[in-house]
Amino acid sequence: MVVEFSCCRCHRLVAVTALVALAGLFAGRDAFAQEQLHLRDGAVFQGELVEKIPGDHVTIKLATGETRRVEWSDLVIPDGPGPRQPPAVVHVWVTSDRDQTALLRVSGIGRFGRGFFEMLEPVCVAPCEVDADANALYQIGGPGVRPSRSFPLPRGESTVGLQVAAGSTAATVGGIILLSIGTVALTMGSVVAILGATARSDGTGAETAGGITLGAGAALMAAGIVVIANNATDVRTDRGRELARAKTGAGVSWLPNGFAF
Repeated sequence: MVVEFSCCRCHRLVAVTALVALAGLFAGRDAFAQEQLHLRDGAVFQGELVEKIPGDHVTIKLATGETRRVEWSDLVIPDGPGPRQPPAVVHVWVTSDRDQTALLRVSGIGRFGRGFFEMLEPVCVAPCEVDADANALYQIGGPGVRPSRSFPLPRGESTVGLQVAAGSTAATVGGIILLSIGTVALTMGSVVAILGATARSDGTGAETAGGITLGAGAALMAAGIVVIANNATDVRTDRGRELARAKTGAGVSWLPNGFAF
């Protein structure tokens, strides 16, 4: 009888001891849960998690025994409901040799048939200084200014100067007209010269007229090409790095008051 009672007490003691040890294990695991905090100023703290309220704060106990509370807005959280990182900002100043030259930010790009269009929003009109988004694309444009290609700002610089040699839209259009007329004249002159050469016996001088027209067409084409090439909008940094020249392909830019081709 005594032996049975002692064994029963022994079993109970073992069971109670096991339960206490198991509870201590789980309690210890929770008590010593580690948390690593990355702050916006670059500091990193690691310690025992005391309290964590998303959107408000996190409190940890450091190895030194110090308790530190960090506000949620001071944390860098790659994934989760934490605050987003503000966009990188570059201080930009713009100068130009033509009035009403504007710095434009590309706010969107879409497709139109086989081509594309760019939605632009004005940033400032030269001469000007502005804090701009370092990760955006930009263009140079404005009334009477031949639009440049889109370009990014140089990486790794806190201040960038843009020096613009603005081309003329009117002069570019004139160059295109000269080029078109020259192409037509060159084609017509070639046809007339060939017909005149095959009918010399008529004595009509068609061969001579065709040659003159052909030469005039070639001259007009050359003049148009020179005018167009010399009216490109050139964008360089204050350190001499070329960022963009005038557009040469098909494209449409969507301005606040219409489209730019």
